[in-house]
Amino acid sequence: MAQAERGEVREASQPALRQIGRVPPLPVLVAEPAQHEGSRDRDALASITAPTLVVVGRHYFICGPCWAGALHEGIPGSRLLELEDSGHFGRIEEPEAFARAVAGFVGATAATA
Repeated sequence: MAQAERGEVREASQPALRQIGRVPPLPVLVAEPAQHEGSRDRDALASITAPTLVVVGRHYFICGPCWAGALHEGIPGSRLLELEDSGHFGRIEEPEAFARAVAGFVGATAATA
């Protein structure tokens, strides 16, 4: 990505970053896939009431799309974004798509808060 494009992405993400400061802190769930399989952690997902955006790179092979799908299905009202050309570093590999999704999510969340 060229320097000018990076600047455009940074500038485009500023409204979303300003909105983040207005949204109450959201809990973050980070877990290995094995912890979810047949465990109470999967059942606990249904208790998450915070607005949730699940982001995954299609080519991420450790906690990939199947696990992101399980999170999305388990968290009521969550949104799922699968970045088609990314692995682990979707925010770097597809910064425009990532920034658009986060900005839209934060904007929608802030509007309903």
